[in-house]
Amino acid sequence: MKKYLLSFLFLFVLHMLSAQQEARIEFDLRDEFHNEKVATLGDKGLLIQSFGSTTKKGMIQFSNEFFSTDLKSLDKKYVDIAARSNFGLVYFDPQDHINYSLLYAIRDYWVIIKADANTREVEKLEFKYDSRASLSHMFVKDDKAYFRCVINKMDKLLIVDLKSGNVKDIDFEFDKFRRTDITLEDYQVLDDEIVVYVNARQNKREENLYLFKLNLSGDKLEHYPLTLAFDEKLISISTNKMGDKYILSGTYGKGRKSMSQGLFFAEVKNKKLEFIEFYNFLYLNNFTSYLPDTQQKKIERKKEVKESQGKELTLNYNIALHPIKEVADGYELLGEAFYPVFTKYMCGENRWCTTFDGFQYTHAVMAKFDRKGKLLWDASFEMWVENRPYYIKRFITKNTNPLGIEMVFG
Repeated sequence: MKKYLLSFLFLFVLHMLSAQQEARIEFDLRDEFHNEKVATLGDKGLLIQSFGSTTKKGMIQFSNEFFSTDLKSLDKKYVDIAARSNFGLVYFDPQDHINYSLLYAIRDYWVIIKADANTREVEKLEFKYDSRASLSHMFVKDDKAYFRCVINKMDKLLIVDLKSGNVKDIDFEFDKFRRTDITLEDYQVLDDEIVVYVNARQNKREENLYLFKLNLSGDKLEHYPLTLAFDEKLISISTNKMGDKYILSGTYGKGRKSMSQGLFFAEVKNKKLEFIEFYNFLYLNNFTSYLPDTQQKKIERKKEVKESQGKELTLNYNIALHPIKEVADGYELLGEAFYPVFTKYMCGENRWCTTFDGFQYTHAVMAKFDRKGKLLWDASFEMWVENRPYYIKRFITKNTNPLGIEMVFG
């Protein structure tokens, strides 16, 4: 019988202050199942999913075990999926308490597992799509799953109908740009439309960001430029629509690399960028506090040198962005920082090979802006995962109440 160690970190953030409390639990797992993954179900508990080891007619069992918040097993459901399937992506709907897992195998096989924490029912939807596709940025709303898709060096938006299994992919080739000049940076499904942000490369040094509006069926309605002749490139974007204007917030970077160097806040009205504010990570409160003291001091010295030259020091990060949330006097934004881990191993005589070994999360940043984009406060706190995910995951669930902001990391 295998043992599984699980840890949770409960966070409470009140403006600039934070407190952390950690709990750990160890329990048994069945030997005939392997490659266990844990998904949080908010206040409904946990879901542990795993692959069966026995193949029958090209299929295996996929286990879905529901646990309460005090980690007692509530129910276990199985579905049959293609043998040699792998975990792809996970999306959790915090309002309906439903977990969606994307799995994939060879021969264009994809399957979405829907696990409902309320009813503890599990459903699967199998569909066909090119196995060469790389999917990311999973989102589910109104029985449709959305993905950013890259295939044959072309960026697309992929929509999968969870009832019929129909698949629609939308490309964003437009004007004089070639497919290799276009990058789908981010998208968001709003109540009445889909907003897609596309970077188009003008030349080797210049990129411009365009906003595409689609209806909920994926038909393109219009597009227009947002940022022209900007040094900053918007990397990840969360959108809040208010009447005839859009509130945008997320991360930005400078240079060709798609890495985040700070936060931004902007407003778009009548197809025009009204304003945009940028905030370098290194000028936020305690953003580098997860690092050893020697490294923090080294960064501070470099900052001082750059400032004496009239410049600004930047560091590159990957950020898993949460949706921007409107509150009474402004907006809140949460992001989790992570980096990919690669492991070297001997794969022959005098030969080393490198393999991807998951994403390590280091810390998170919480920021609050007023309605004009002024940063009111920010707080950063350390987070560390013992079981690294192989997909970009958002570990933190957040709830705002009159006393402050409660967050659970697990």
